[in-house]
Amino acid sequence: WYQRRVREAVVSTQSTGICDCDTFVRSCAHLPCLFSRFEGDGLRIFPAYQTFSGQYGQGYNRDQTKHTVVSDHHQPDDEFDELSDIDGDDSAVVSQCNSSLSWTSLDAKQDEVSESVTTTDSGLGSDADISTHLPITQSLFKHCPPVLYFPSEHEKVSKLPRALQKQMKWKMSTITPNVVKNVIARTGFVPSTKRREWIGYWGKHMKAAAFRNIHPHQKVNHYPGTFEIGRKDKLWKNLNKAQIKHSKKEYDFIPLTYCLPSEWKTFKRYWDESGHKQKWIIKPPASARGIGIKVIHKLNQIPRKRNIIIQRYLSSPYLINGRKFDLRIYVYVSSYDPLCIYMYDNGLVRFASSKYSHSSKSLSNRYVHLTNYSVNKFNDAYIKNEDEAGTESHKWGLKALWQYLQVAGQDVEGIKTKIKNIVIKTIIASVPTVTSLSKSHCKYRHTCHELFGFDIFLDQHLKPWIIEVNISPSLHTSALWIST
Repeated sequence: WYQRRVREAVVSTQSTGICDCDTFVRSCAHLPCLFSRFEGDGLRIFPAYQTFSGQYGQGYNRDQTKHTVVSDHHQPDDEFDELSDIDGDDSAVVSQCNSSLSWTSLDAKQDEVSESVTTTDSGLGSDADISTHLPITQSLFKHCPPVLYFPSEHEKVSKLPRALQKQMKWKMSTITPNVVKNVIARTGFVPSTKRREWIGYWGKHMKAAAFRNIHPHQKVNHYPGTFEIGRKDKLWKNLNKAQIKHSKKEYDFIPLTYCLPSEWKTFKRYWDESGHKQKWIIKPPASARGIGIKVIHKLNQIPRKRNIIIQRYLSSPYLINGRKFDLRIYVYVSSYDPLCIYMYDNGLVRFASSKYSHSSKSLSNRYVHLTNYSVNKFNDAYIKNEDEAGTESHKWGLKALWQYLQVAGQDVEGIKTKIKNIVIKTIIASVPTVTSLSKSHCKYRHTCHELFGFDIFLDQHLKPWIIEVNISPSLHTSALWIST
């Protein structure tokens, strides 16, 4: 009976890609452990807590005490030998793993969690109950079992059943930050270097072709094509297209930019028409941490052969304690189709470590004109901040800035709204490329998610400007309040 019911749903899924939710629930409502995922107007079907081979090709054998998964459409191992490395080379493989689980033990654990997990905002019960919780929480959808929950630093959670622990494997990268390592360790994940084990990954961006080999039980922290806003030259080109299509007034939050050397003639003409007292900032199109950035005011300071972008320098910043600063806004995109964007309500405010000067003689002083922590930490005058609410250092929490501006009588909510609009419009500018590549290279829409770091500048009128978008924003820090 179990085999027949699941196979009926599987056949429908294989032929259409999705199946009607009500039909599936009626057909399989008595199956004890199904993991279902909503996909638009339908439901994709996967076995609960089960990493498996084959595209939806699952049958179930039943005896009195144990249910094991039998693959109806097993994929040969040689298919996985053609995959590109998740970190960008061709040495490693993205794959699946098979295992047998005791549904009886899972049902018992699920019932335990359903009774203990409340419907509070956090998904957890009272403080007294936290110590008894598994690292899972109730699904937001009916007929769906609990899902994995990532506890915070001081939350106590019980260990998962041994059968599940064996499958809690995470693929590490050379850039996986410690804060992510700590979070996944608290949940019960262990690092894996083997080809066929991992179900989660947080690391470098991949080649588009590598996304074809991500399986439905695996999640990676990037989408194909996000370089369209992650590279400084492509960010300008996409927002410039939006300016042409929707008017510059709607997209007036990015400084005038030229991509050199291809646009040298156009830039030179603009330079000649604008007079001699100009300030521009030169940046490599795909660098980070302030590498290769400098502010110039003479034409002969511009490299002629290297690929760079040159951007109108915003020379009138809003100053606090006489210093220039920028904001790091964390933006999480859980889905591109449909588009779903989250903005973290806190972030970072990064200050230049020397007081700002309009003098052309100061342009070579990176501690005056750059706010990157990677640059300013080498200044002897740099002051670290160990307090989230502190305002005496060169790195604040974003909430501390809002409080500072509120006391100063500024329209904080208006600034937040403008920043939100910048984020939304910038993400939308990447949608055509990302959705196209996702449809071409991703078999399953739910396997990708991404955290972006938006760098925002406030000018003397507190107007927000976008500086750049980081597709692998740094989460490393020496400040305890940030690292947690």
